[in-house]
Amino acid sequence: AVVGIVGGQVVLDCQLVPAELPANVEVRWNRLKLGEPVHLYREGKDQPTLQDLSYAHRTELYKSQFRNGNVSLLIKQLTVQDEGVYSCQVASGQERKDNKVMLKIAAVGLNPVIQLTGHRGSMVELGCTSKGWYPEPKVMWLDGHKEELRKRGVTENKVEMKRMEFYEVNSSAVVMQESQNIFSCVIRNDLLNSMKGVTVQISGQFFPSVCGWLSAFWVIFVLFLLVILLAVYLVWRLRKLVSVNKELKKRPSVNEYEELQRKLEKERAESDQGLQTLLHQIDTEREEAAKERKRLQNIIDWDQMLRRAVDVTLDPDSANGQLLLSRDLRS
Repeated sequence: AVVGIVGGQVVLDCQLVPAELPANVEVRWNRLKLGEPVHLYREGKDQPTLQDLSYAHRTELYKSQFRNGNVSLLIKQLTVQDEGVYSCQVASGQERKDNKVMLKIAAVGLNPVIQLTGHRGSMVELGCTSKGWYPEPKVMWLDGHKEELRKRGVTENKVEMKRMEFYEVNSSAVVMQESQNIFSCVIRNDLLNSMKGVTVQISGQFFPSVCGWLSAFWVIFVLFLLVILLAVYLVWRLRKLVSVNKELKKRPSVNEYEELQRKLEKERAESDQGLQTLLHQIDTEREEAAKERKRLQNIIDWDQMLRRAVDVTLDPDSANGQLLLSRDLRS
């Protein structure tokens, strides 16, 4: 396949063997699924009125090379729509030769731009945008150690074609505070083996710290709600039992009394069962709240550790003779 860049030019090779071309030769360049020829040479001259209008004034044959059997086609001002399979057909009299060439189009877009788009808890959400890519590019987020953030499951890429021509990149990454806070967005065109990237370093002030009193408030709030629900349930049950007792005090018949007695026992049993279920739910919620409080406290402790991190440089003169230090004297 031949690769051409949008706005540039490309040569589609077609070489005849043997090299001699007869005087009445016809050279026709076609593109698959295109009705009119891309370029037509007949009766010793080009036939521009018979070619597809989208290629007008953009194609050219190397007529000076015909004697060497070279009937290659030059296409100028390439567009995305020029991509496809081309065929070179050479006919003279009863003889016809055909050669096919695949043309792929590529474009490298604008330099990407990173913006801070929001917060998620104690983390920061970054957005990366760029336009003018073809074909569909690959997007990577890297940290300060050149490791992909995708492995942490905090990136989301959206690459879509605009106006049926070029691809537009809209990618996001949710990052937590690190020792360097350096993050890069890299967009790569594999067809051209070309990439563009941008790197930012975010100040620690942009990372919101987890508020301890806020997490405690939510734990207490959940427990308070459970207590209110329990009180409402008990009041409802109590009113139901009072209603049943009033019915018993109306001097009912023996059958009515037995029926009411069974109803009362059933209500009491359901009340006890419902109470036990609710108490069990409260204990479960209390355990979950304690776990959540412990998890939030771990996040707070981790956030404080990251904020207190410092750079350390080791002294090779004072190191043990058996100890090997890295070149940057950090490890």
